[in-house]
Amino acid sequence: MVESSQNNLKQYKINIKGHQFSVSSQYTEEQIREVEAFLIERIDEIAAKSDTYNLMSLTVLVALNLADDLLSIRNNKDYMADAARESLMSICNRLDSVMEKEKISSTS
Repeated sequence: MVESSQNNLKQYKINIKGHQFSVSSQYTEEQIREVEAFLIERIDEIAAKSDTYNLMSLTVLVALNLADDLLSIRNNKDYMADAARESLMSICNRLDSVMEKEKISSTS
């Protein structure tokens, strides 16, 4: 069920393991359903590997895993940006060196 609200947000009802939540989002219902399915899948994965059957504990474990994934992506992005910056600086330095040699050889 979707209802329009102010600020272009839509209201959605999602069901996570028998618990219903209301969600306000600018995204489409398809995107919301994809998130809903993803969370259920992750809860099921953690439940299969865990001795706990308490939904609250399982959702906290999922949140911790997702937070770890997010931080790993952020850290990797920062690493990649630093590596790209260093690589570009190296290329610029080599180009400067070649240009300087060309300049010297053309004046000789």
